[in-house]
Amino acid sequence: MKRIILCIICTLIAAATLSSCRSSADSKTNVPDVVLGEELSNKLNTPCSEEDRAELQPILDDVEKAFSSVYDSREEAKAEWGEYLCGLTQFKPETAKEEHSIEFLTGKIDCDNAYMWFSYWKKEYDSDGTLTYTVGSEEEPLKSRLTAEKQNGEWIVTGAVDYESDLIGK
Repeated sequence: MKRIILCIICTLIAAATLSSCRSSADSKTNVPDVVLGEELSNKLNTPCSEEDRAELQPILDDVEKAFSSVYDSREEAKAEWGEYLCGLTQFKPETAKEEHSIEFLTGKIDCDNAYMWFSYWKKEYDSDGTLTYTVGSEEEPLKSRLTAEKQNGEWIVTGAVDYESDLIGK
Protein backbone atom coordinates (compact mmCIF):
# COMPACT_ATOMS: atom_id res chain seq x y z
CA MET A 1 0.00 0.00 0.00
CA LYS A 2 2.85 2.38 0.86
CA ARG A 3 4.47 1.66 -2.52
CA ILE A 4 1.23 2.52 -4.36
CA ILE A 5 0.91 5.78 -2.44
CA LEU A 6 4.57 6.58 -3.16
CA CYS A 7 4.04 5.94 -6.89
CA ILE A 8 0.99 8.22 -6.90
CA ILE A 9 2.94 10.96 -5.12
CA CYS A 10 5.87 10.55 -7.55
CA THR A 11 3.48 10.81 -10.50
CA LEU A 12 1.83 13.97 -9.12
CA ILE A 13 5.19 15.62 -8.43
CA ALA A 14 6.48 14.68 -11.89
CA ALA A 15 3.32 16.05 -13.53
CA ALA A 16 3.63 19.33 -11.65
CA THR A 17 7.32 19.61 -12.51
CA LEU A 18 6.75 18.81 -16.18
CA SER A 19 4.21 21.59 -16.51
CA SER A 20 6.78 24.14 -15.33
CA CYS A 21 9.91 22.82 -17.06
CA ARG A 22 10.68 23.27 -20.74
CA SER A 23 13.39 21.30 -22.52
CA SER A 24 15.69 22.89 -25.07
CA ALA A 25 14.72 20.05 -27.39
CA ASP A 26 11.06 21.16 -27.66
CA SER A 27 11.47 22.79 -31.06
CA LYS A 28 13.37 19.83 -32.48
CA THR A 29 11.10 16.96 -31.56
CA ASN A 30 7.73 17.74 -33.09
CA VAL A 31 6.63 14.48 -34.61
CA PRO A 32 3.52 13.72 -36.64
CA ASP A 33 1.09 11.43 -34.82
CA VAL A 34 0.56 9.32 -37.95
CA VAL A 35 4.11 7.91 -37.74
CA LEU A 36 4.48 7.21 -34.02
CA GLY A 37 0.90 7.18 -32.92
CA GLU A 38 -0.52 9.73 -30.54
CA GLU A 39 0.84 8.23 -27.32
CA LEU A 40 4.52 8.02 -28.42
CA SER A 41 4.31 11.37 -30.19
CA ASN A 42 3.01 12.99 -26.99
CA LYS A 43 5.82 11.40 -24.96
CA LEU A 44 8.51 12.59 -27.38
CA ASN A 45 7.11 16.11 -27.34
CA THR A 46 6.74 16.33 -23.54
CA PRO A 47 9.55 18.27 -21.85
CA CYS A 48 11.66 16.57 -19.20
CA SER A 49 11.94 17.74 -15.60
CA GLU A 50 15.37 18.72 -14.33
CA GLU A 51 15.19 15.96 -11.70
CA ASP A 52 14.35 13.25 -14.26
CA ARG A 53 17.06 14.57 -16.60
CA ALA A 54 19.65 14.30 -13.84
CA GLU A 55 18.58 10.79 -12.89
CA LEU A 56 18.57 9.64 -16.54
CA GLN A 57 22.09 10.99 -17.16
CA PRO A 58 23.83 7.69 -16.22
CA ILE A 59 21.85 5.93 -18.96
CA LEU A 60 22.95 8.57 -21.49
CA ASP A 61 26.53 8.16 -20.22
CA ASP A 62 26.28 4.41 -20.89
CA VAL A 63 24.96 5.13 -24.40
CA GLU A 64 27.99 7.37 -24.99
CA LYS A 65 30.41 4.71 -23.68
CA ALA A 66 28.73 1.98 -25.75
CA PHE A 67 29.06 4.07 -28.92
CA SER A 68 32.80 4.38 -28.32
CA SER A 69 33.41 0.72 -27.44
CA VAL A 70 34.97 -1.82 -29.82
CA TYR A 71 34.50 -5.58 -29.53
CA ASP A 72 35.47 -8.60 -31.59
CA SER A 73 31.93 -9.99 -31.60
CA ARG A 74 28.33 -9.12 -30.83
CA GLU A 75 28.36 -11.70 -28.04
CA GLU A 76 31.27 -9.92 -26.34
CA ALA A 77 29.47 -6.56 -26.64
CA LYS A 78 26.24 -8.09 -25.34
CA ALA A 79 28.05 -9.50 -22.29
CA GLU A 80 29.30 -5.98 -21.45
CA TRP A 81 26.29 -3.83 -22.39
CA GLY A 82 23.28 -6.13 -22.40
CA GLU A 83 20.76 -6.91 -25.11
CA TYR A 84 19.76 -3.35 -25.99
CA LEU A 85 22.91 -1.23 -25.76
CA CYS A 86 25.21 -3.77 -27.46
CA GLY A 87 23.88 -2.67 -30.86
CA LEU A 88 25.44 0.75 -30.32
CA THR A 89 28.95 -0.70 -30.03
CA GLN A 90 31.38 -1.54 -32.82
CA PHE A 91 32.22 -5.15 -33.43
CA LYS A 92 33.97 -4.92 -36.75
CA PRO A 93 37.72 -5.51 -36.55
CA GLU A 94 38.28 -3.32 -39.62
CA THR A 95 36.96 -0.20 -37.86
CA ALA A 96 39.93 2.05 -37.10
CA LYS A 97 38.06 5.24 -36.21
CA GLU A 98 34.53 6.31 -35.39
CA GLU A 99 32.69 9.61 -35.00
CA HIS A 100 29.30 10.09 -33.40
CA SER A 101 27.02 12.57 -31.76
CA ILE A 102 24.32 11.93 -29.15
CA GLU A 103 21.77 14.46 -27.97
CA PHE A 104 19.28 13.98 -25.14
CA LEU A 105 15.76 14.96 -26.24
CA THR A 106 13.44 14.12 -23.35
CA GLY A 107 12.63 11.49 -20.76
CA LYS A 108 10.36 10.57 -17.91
CA ILE A 109 10.64 8.54 -14.73
CA ASP A 110 7.60 6.90 -13.17
CA CYS A 111 8.69 5.17 -9.96
CA ASP A 112 10.94 2.29 -11.07
CA ASN A 113 10.28 2.66 -14.81
CA ALA A 114 11.59 5.24 -17.24
CA TYR A 115 11.91 6.13 -20.88
CA MET A 116 14.38 8.39 -22.62
CA TRP A 117 14.51 9.80 -26.16
CA PHE A 118 17.79 10.80 -27.77
CA SER A 119 19.00 11.53 -31.28
CA TYR A 120 22.26 10.30 -32.77
CA TRP A 121 24.40 9.72 -35.81
CA LYS A 122 27.51 7.59 -36.24
CA LYS A 123 30.25 7.06 -38.85
CA GLU A 124 32.91 4.35 -38.92
CA TYR A 125 36.12 4.37 -40.98
CA ASP A 126 38.73 1.76 -41.87
CA SER A 127 42.50 2.26 -41.50
CA ASP A 128 42.65 3.96 -44.94
CA GLY A 129 40.10 6.56 -43.81
CA THR A 130 37.36 5.12 -46.01
CA LEU A 131 33.86 5.46 -44.62
CA THR A 132 32.67 1.90 -43.98
CA TYR A 133 29.45 2.45 -42.04
CA THR A 134 27.05 5.25 -41.30
CA VAL A 135 23.79 5.52 -39.43
CA GLY A 136 21.88 8.77 -39.39
CA SER A 137 23.73 11.95 -40.28
CA GLU A 138 24.54 15.32 -38.77
CA GLU A 139 21.68 16.80 -40.78
CA GLU A 140 19.26 13.90 -40.24
CA PRO A 141 20.04 12.09 -36.96
CA LEU A 142 18.05 9.06 -35.93
CA LYS A 143 15.81 9.28 -32.91
CA SER A 144 15.84 6.44 -30.43
CA ARG A 145 13.67 5.61 -27.43
CA LEU A 146 15.09 3.57 -24.56
CA THR A 147 13.01 2.08 -21.78
CA ALA A 148 14.60 1.26 -18.45
CA GLU A 149 13.74 -0.34 -15.14
CA LYS A 150 15.37 0.38 -11.80
CA GLN A 151 16.75 -2.84 -10.34
CA ASN A 152 18.67 -2.83 -7.05
CA GLY A 153 19.09 0.95 -7.30
CA GLU A 154 20.52 0.87 -10.83
CA TRP A 155 18.81 1.71 -14.14
CA ILE A 156 18.82 -1.25 -16.56
CA VAL A 157 17.85 -0.66 -20.20
CA THR A 158 14.98 -3.02 -21.03
CA GLY A 159 14.09 -1.90 -24.55
CA ALA A 160 15.24 0.21 -27.49
CA VAL A 161 13.56 1.38 -30.69
CA ASP A 162 15.05 3.58 -33.45
CA TYR A 163 12.92 5.85 -35.62
CA GLU A 164 14.15 7.13 -38.99
CA SER A 165 14.50 10.91 -38.91
CA ASP A 166 13.02 11.37 -42.35
CA LEU A 167 9.91 9.47 -41.25
CA ILE A 168 9.24 11.46 -38.08
CA GLY A 169 10.36 14.95 -38.96
CA LYS A 170 13.05 17.23 -37.68
